[in-house]
Amino acid sequence: MVAETKPTVTYTPKNFRPSRPIYYGIRVVFFIHDKILLTAWESKRASDHIEWIRVITRDGPLNLVNVYNPPGHVGQPQLKKWPEIAEILCEIGQENVILLGDFNYHHPAWGRTGTLKELKVDYLLL
Repeated sequence: MVAETKPTVTYTPKNFRPSRPIYYGIRVVFFIHDKILLTAWESKRASDHIEWIRVITRDGPLNLVNVYNPPGHVGQPQLKKWPEIAEILCEIGQENVILLGDFNYHHPAWGRTGTLKELKVDYLLL
């Protein structure tokens, strides 16, 4: 499985299929390998900036949430998509979840030495 931010309409990796139709303006999509049965996953929610799929594994369900957060104004970063993310996380409840994507946030924990910490980004650290 591949999670993509800012996909192009013209390219799908060999032996993979998109989790939904790709169109101009879409910012996130999953590419699912042909060996993963169609009955082993389901699309739970999808918008231009967030996609949530649920995969059934041997160890139980795994929820994957792919996010593209548009960049904020310099000096005033914000996670514009947080209300939708929080709603999805509440709906997932106690099931396993991986939250991934391009948040357009900077923090020393995942940046190089000297990266300045942006305001209100600590809640992404689990």
